Amino acid sequence: MASGAESIQLYSVSGLLLKQADGSSMQLEGLTPGIYVVRINGKTTLSVKIKI
Repeated sequence: MASGAESIQLYSVSGLLLKQADGSSMQLEGLTPGIYVVRINGKTTLSVKIKI
């Protein structure tokens, strides 16, 4: 991981890892409406609700 870059992970509420990226942003294409958990550098930071 580059200096200053964040490790970002997107999980389903059931705990399944859906996407992982290093950097400051992540593309969220192909997700269905629902609630997801976002972890940055291994720490749960927030949950998001996606409406399409």
